[in-house]
Amino acid sequence: MTTSTNRLRSILSLLFAMFALSSVARAVTTTVNYGGTDYDITYYLGTFNNQPSGVNLSAQPWFGNQTTAYNFAQLVAGSLGFENFGSQSPYFVYSVGNGGTTWAGAYYDNGGYVTAHTSVPTEGWLGRFAYVTQSAPVATPDSGTSLVLALIGFGAVAIARRRITSRA
Repeated sequence: MTTSTNRLRSILSLLFAMFALSSVARAVTTTVNYGGTDYDITYYLGTFNNQPSGVNLSAQPWFGNQTTAYNFAQLVAGSLGFENFGSQSPYFVYSVGNGGTTWAGAYYDNGGYVTAHTSVPTEGWLGRFAYVTQSAPVATPDSGTSLVLALIGFGAVAIARRRITSRA
């Protein structure tokens, strides 16, 4: 291969890498409407006692109301996956009991129904727990960066091709 062809391939590889890295990876999130309000819901993997920074399961809109937790589990259904035991959606914790050592939460089963776990230890039970995030679209167009990079890339390719053709 000629040096010019190698240069062109290097430029194309660099542009592809820049374009691929310009996309922002986001956690799996689903949006549901409950009572006229949109909620963006995601989950974390851990125990009840090991909540990530900024997450408070006791402050979720379904906490304190088993019916509301069941309703959210039904609305979310399988959109966040069934990674708890391979058949259960993330848990919608609605109460803490036994002096704070157990929790109860609803989930959607891949059999098509909502049920609950009760009296689950707050420590040692590893699972995916649902919580509300700030409202944000799952995928939004960037501020034009990708378009500018693409235009620069096309320009660079055109210049490189012109140089290759003029030398041949």
